Amino acid sequence: MLKAVIFDFDGTLFDTNDMIIESFTYAIKKVLGYNILPTEIYNVWGRPLKEQMERFGRNNCQELVNTYRHYYYQISDKLKVFPTGLETIDYLKDQGYYVAILTNKGRGGLINGLEMFNLTDKIDIYLSKDDLNKPKPDIEGFKIIMDSLKLRPEEVLMVGDSPSDIIGGKNAGIKTVLVSYTCFKLKEVMKLNPDYFIDQLNDLIDIVESDQKHCFSL
Repeated sequence: MLKAVIFDFDGTLFDTNDMIIESFTYAIKKVLGYNILPTEIYNVWGRPLKEQMERFGRNNCQELVNTYRHYYYQISDKLKVFPTGLETIDYLKDQGYYVAILTNKGRGGLINGLEMFNLTDKIDIYLSKDDLNKPKPDIEGFKIIMDSLKLRPEEVLMVGDSPSDIIGGKNAGIKTVLVSYTCFKLKEVMKLNPDYFIDQLNDLIDIVESDQKHCFSL
């Protein structure tokens, strides 16, 4: 029986896609002096920021990271939760499920987003790339969450938009959910065979209710 749902942050629970592109564009232009194309950003999408910036300017990596973060926080008022996200979290909590976040985002950005939407007390455990030795798709974060909540893999669902979410969840033995609004090439991510595919976050309610009915009928 499912007992917990883990969400990715960027592009899954929080609609940060436009903010990320805008911040990348600003940082690359300011530090390296050229106009980056969105397709170039998508090629590094979902990886830790430092690793992303190393692809564009290894010798200027830290300056790129700092410039990106400074600009991102300047436009943080543009941050949004995807439609039905907040009500889905409220439903899960009301039904007694654990809710976690596992992201390759830095801890500062993670905390800022949670605080903006008063989610800090609703999320049972949240881990950023700064809390881990190895970010997704490594299973370290998944294992920490399961160990902390005393859960088995079959009791957990991972919801994400990226290959690292699906690969990491599967390697941890967790069932995975792919959101249809991913910025990644949908056909390519679908080849990873996520267990579920949803158009909006409150579709998760049907998944957990179906799991409840199945368990009660056994």
